[in-house]
Amino acid sequence: MLVSTDGLSDLVEGGFDVLVRTGRLDDRSLISRNLMDTRMVTAAAPGLLAEVETPNAPEALTELPCVRYMFPDRQRVFALPLERDGTGGGPITALYLPTRHLSPTVRSFVDFFSTDSDA
Repeated sequence: MLVSTDGLSDLVEGGFDVLVRTGRLDDRSLISRNLMDTRMVTAAAPGLLAEVETPNAPEALTELPCVRYMFPDRQRVFALPLERDGTGGGPITALYLPTRHLSPTVRSFVDFFSTDSDA
């Protein structure tokens, strides 16, 4: 069964074999395999740029209406993190417990999509 959610899921509580997540992993109790890297580019509608001064540095974006994201099950709003050149992104990773035996199907999925050199 495949489940898709914007919320943060718990492997054990949810009964999941593997989670696919974006962003960095702080929980060292899980095995993390990099599936791919993402890259976001900052863009603006021409209508907005006609109304405001075109920003010339990422810091100038704080003065503009920007896209924000909020997980439905949390009250915290996330601004999209940007690098110095105005881009952002991060890894998409597969996470699983070190003690859980992966089924051949899940193992094949992780191995097929993994960009790790140990795959």
